[in-house]
Amino acid sequence: EKVLRPDKSGLRIKFASQIWGDDMKVRVDEDLCVGCGLCVNTCPDIFEMKDDKAIAKVNAVPSAGEDSAKQAKDECPVEAIIIS
Repeated sequence: EKVLRPDKSGLRIKFASQIWGDDMKVRVDEDLCVGCGLCVNTCPDIFEMKDDKAIAKVNAVPSAGEDSAKQAKDECPVEAIIIS
């Protein structure tokens, strides 16, 4: 459940996750993955190839890798990358 917390101006307009952030989680659906390697090329800090399939090297994406993880998800030709 999201709770409202005051932002820096004291207004109660943002959810706590917008102020303090939530951990981005990522995984690859191995049944959908075709092993093209695009995600590894786009975001090598997060994804790697294992047995001709991509896997996520981490469960929680560091904030510095969030944009490239989202890009990899958007570019995946079979929509095998799940971000939550």
